[in-house]
Amino acid sequence: MKLLSGDQNNWGAPIATYDSHWYLDKREYLDVSAGKRYKRLVVEDLEGCRLPKLRAMTAVQIGDDVFTFHGKDSFVGAVPSYEFKLLHAGVRI
Repeated sequence: MKLLSGDQNNWGAPIATYDSHWYLDKREYLDVSAGKRYKRLVVEDLEGCRLPKLRAMTAVQIGDDVFTFHGKDSFVGAVPSYEFKLLHAGVRI
């Protein structure tokens, strides 16, 4: 998993790369009020050092797929785990 920062036209180099302690749910969920489907990403921060990078990211690259965030309330959770609602950005790298 690579954390990306910047706008949709120029994400640039990843601001962080994590090989473990994260989970992307294979199921899709439906936000009925927004009419959008999203996937759930859980990132564990056992060492307590991931929070600044998680706050700075604007997109996530998992494999060849890029995901953006579903709404402003995407950053919910408690230490040491953070949960995000992801939308597929329609971009493959």
